[in-house]
Amino acid sequence: MDSEKCKDTLDAILEGTGKLGKKQLTYAEMAKRQGDEFLKAWTHNYGAMSEYAAHARKNSLKTLVDPDTHDLRLGGLYDRVLFIGTFDALLGAAIGTAGVLAKVLGANALPWQRECLPMFKAAADWRKKVAAKVEVGESV
Repeated sequence: MDSEKCKDTLDAILEGTGKLGKKQLTYAEMAKRQGDEFLKAWTHNYGAMSEYAAHARKNSLKTLVDPDTHDLRLGGLYDRVLFIGTFDALLGAAIGTAGVLAKVLGANALPWQRECLPMFKAAADWRKKVAAKVEVGESV
């Protein structure tokens, strides 16, 4: 999204000029250029993902402890709540990425969009259904 508004970002991506992640080419600076509403959503999503997935912080480390036994969980273990949260985050990112891809492809994206539209609608409906259940504390 930022590459549409900021030539430096576009050049960094396409030409390798500048350094992504530094100065005006950090994700935070890119998010700020999209406006307050986008920045607020991005900060919330990025913060949550960082807290649970990308960095060794309190909440991500807490997920290693089984809430019932208080044993340290090392290795694979299915956790329904973590799965739903992770799946929802990945699904949201996939939907967003498809929107960017459609912009890049322009009119060439139309056949692909027609084919994928039912899946995107189903994904968006699933996310709404899960969000509604989470808000009222129902089991998903």
